[in-house]
Amino acid sequence: MGPYCATKAAIEMFSKQLAVELAPQRINVNVVASGTIITEINLPLYQSTKPEDVEKRTAVLHRVPWGEIGQPEDIGKAVAFLASDAARYITGAVLYVDGGYAADGTPRLPSGSRVREPSGRTVAAGRWQLAGNTRNRTTAAGPCRCRCRIALSGVER
Repeated sequence: MGPYCATKAAIEMFSKQLAVELAPQRINVNVVASGTIITEINLPLYQSTKPEDVEKRTAVLHRVPWGEIGQPEDIGKAVAFLASDAARYITGAVLYVDGGYAADGTPRLPSGSRVREPSGRTVAAGRWQLAGNTRNRTTAAGPCRCRCRIALSGVER
């Protein structure tokens, strides 16, 4: 996990520096950081009716405040926007297309769940109680999410 997080942070910092260097030539450099998106790789999971797959889907959805998994078109529209004249003054930005996953930051548990405290004691979780920072790691550039993909785009204007 360490190299993965370091690579994500490096891409973000590299794009920011590149944005500064290329701005005088009116070349925009931005990053699109996607959340969980339905693709050919994971489509069988989202179409499956097996109880274990339904459980996995439910766990993923609990982590996305928007309440649904993204579509490839969501990423395409974000990239099209960044490549358009509407984004002519946007450079050095990271655009999260993740249904609020990165903004929320901490997984939440549904009512009735039980959580283990650092002391080892197990307690009932209240409605939408914070589950703790069990899955997220922090890099120099911010939170790292293992389900994100990052695409670097440099668009000349």
